[in-house]
Amino acid sequence: MITLNTTIWEGDFDKVLDEKSWFLNYQNELVKEKTLIINNIKKESLDRLKEKIAKAQKRQKINIIYVNEVKEEAKRFFNLDINESTLGYYYTIQYFVSILKCNQPYIFNVSADCDVFLKDDFFTDSIDALLKDPRAIATTLSWKQNVNVGLHEQNEMFKKFGKTEPLLENFYYSAGFSDQIFLGDVKKLKKINYNIKNKDTDHFPKYGGECFEKRLCSYLLTEHSYRLVYKKYYYIHNMPKPIPIYKKLLNKIKKLLKIKK
Repeated sequence: MITLNTTIWEGDFDKVLDEKSWFLNYQNELVKEKTLIINNIKKESLDRLKEKIAKAQKRQKINIIYVNEVKEEAKRFFNLDINESTLGYYYTIQYFVSILKCNQPYIFNVSADCDVFLKDDFFTDSIDALLKDPRAIATTLSWKQNVNVGLHEQNEMFKKFGKTEPLLENFYYSAGFSDQIFLGDVKKLKKINYNIKNKDTDHFPKYGGECFEKRLCSYLLTEHSYRLVYKKYYYIHNMPKPIPIYKKLLNKIKKLLKIKK
């Protein structure tokens, strides 16, 4: 029914593959498989990564997909003109690989830097809503502990579309999108034109280029489709703390002088 999916890269695979991690310990009868997408790992880290994966797989079955082995197939399937030198490539390609290789009707993507607070009814209510509404592409949780945060998104969407939708008991409407947390209908996600551009997506960070979430948001805005924001539960995105300016300068000096940390 559902694939629990997350991406690991050089900076976080130790956390995700830790015995106490949320990803490894989460269980739900609707989650039929777990998939780890391996993206942007240094060669010198591969042996350590594989050791951790092997240890995790002794406890449970986990599908392992290396982006480099599937990227060309994903680019052809979704008609993507991108490569490693494209701005935002490493913020983008893994999601298309995840969707293409998902074996279940639904994909629940959870970024490794997110803490998730939910119960089973999020899944059952989400699947019911996605089945009933052809314009609903995905659902998500509210962000931060304010579960009414989606109300603003709903009001903004109504303004942009110039019309309202029938209000829902468990969800708010949103024409925005974030790749941090989403439960997506795989068939719908595979049919989307990800090359649509929309000027109302210029707020996405420039360093991400034409990233997955920007492409999907452009589609939603242009085609008057939406994601649904669940009212009951939430997640927290753990933003990395900015490095103080003096530490940045010190690191640059150390590199110039080739001083070991």
